Amino acid sequence: MFCYVLSIVFLLWLVYVYTTFPRYPQSMPLRERFIFYISEIVTVPTFWKLALDNIGLISLPHLCRFFASSPPIRLILPHGRPENRTLGGVSVTIFRPPASNRDADHRPRGVVYLHGGGWYLGSIYSHGAVAAQVAVKAKAVVVFVNYRLSPEHIFPAAVDDCFDVTEAVVQQADELGIDPNRISTLGDSSGGGLVLSVALRRRAERLRPLRAQILVFPILQCVYFGFSSYSNDRTVLITKQMVTMAASLYVAGDLRLLEPLANGRVLSRNTAEELLNRRWELGLSEDQLARHSLDAPPSEFESALLDPSLLPLAAKSMHGFSPTLVITSSLDVLQSEAELLAKRIRKAGGHVEEKSYEAPHSFFNYVGPYVGVDAAANAVDEIAAFLERNS
Repeated sequence: MFCYVLSIVFLLWLVYVYTTFPRYPQSMPLRERFIFYISEIVTVPTFWKLALDNIGLISLPHLCRFFASSPPIRLILPHGRPENRTLGGVSVTIFRPPASNRDADHRPRGVVYLHGGGWYLGSIYSHGAVAAQVAVKAKAVVVFVNYRLSPEHIFPAAVDDCFDVTEAVVQQADELGIDPNRISTLGDSSGGGLVLSVALRRRAERLRPLRAQILVFPILQCVYFGFSSYSNDRTVLITKQMVTMAASLYVAGDLRLLEPLANGRVLSRNTAEELLNRRWELGLSEDQLARHSLDAPPSEFESALLDPSLLPLAAKSMHGFSPTLVITSSLDVLQSEAELLAKRIRKAGGHVEEKSYEAPHSFFNYVGPYVGVDAAANAVDEIAAFLERNS
């Protein structure tokens, strides 16, 4: 009986494989499609189970270890172990390039790395290999920020930690062996949004801009889901529901905002018009605005949802930024808002470069031996080249 049930389950799994694989580009190597597919069938149902159970354990390190797609860091950085210490009152892990990669005449550049994971997942176990690769390829001292995660620590805890570490790196550059004039920030997914949030806060406090900033498929907002990339049936690995779940956990510490965010009903009518049509220049009609706004008084979380420290795409101005690299994925629901960011920075007179890869969200994590994919390796090379040109 058990074998019979197991056979049925296996047949259903094969059917799912057959119907799922065509969503990935046929030009993508079969091995890479299989890697992304396994990640999808493991992570998506588990994320939703955690959401439905509404438990407060989703930021435990062992979960990140379970989902870790990265190979052991020692396979990428064999010449030395990363250093754990505290900067700005926050735990960090520091990756240094091998001695053979260092310029004997200059101190290496510094990169503050803000990992992704929807503000509630992610750690050295899931993103450490990326940090190690950047250290090697960009010849940089990479400071990996172990910022506080939701739902135990809600907004603005993550932004505060990332800002404090960035400022500590600037102030303690000599001690860290970093060139103080060559410090940049790098972040993927929610970490990409945090990179921009840090830049906005530094601008507000009239601090000197950093040398460069790099955003990889960033989460920049969660109040409007009418962007074309959200209706792209080729998107995989991350969904609108996963974005709204992460935002609700980060803002409210629970799932009370899940339904309002998913329905696009968290903004007052005037705020919707100001944000969507004036700042983002989406040109929505009155009927379209009505579908994305409330006639009743605004949500109690509206001010937080529009705070540039949380959703940096809502910032009134995009002027005064250091050179920016925006990396997107053509199979990602977040692509359109990242492209809008690049457009706004360019319109404000800033220097911005864009690079898109035909790969799903989170492809950046798949670096190194065993689970490495071409898009991730190329993205790291692109980052290293951008830093070489700009820092």
